[in-house]
Amino acid sequence: VEIAVVVARKAAKKQIVLSGGCFQNKYLTEYMIERLSQEGFSVYTHQLVPPNDGCISLGQAVIVGHKLKEKRLSRKS
Repeated sequence: VEIAVVVARKAAKKQIVLSGGCFQNKYLTEYMIERLSQEGFSVYTHQLVPPNDGCISLGQAVIVGHKLKEKRLSRKS
């Protein structure tokens, strides 16, 4: 919680996303959400995909898709 708060405040962000295999742990996830909410942050967690390794490939696919879209748009300019 302390690290997330420090990093978010340095970045001037009010939203925190919890991801990674450790957030399969219900206790840890609920604790983080509660504490970060108390600190005034909006907290987001996985709803449709798992927070573990299966999501890594999804994230990679999203990044590649975004880069391909940017490349196509820059060619049209």
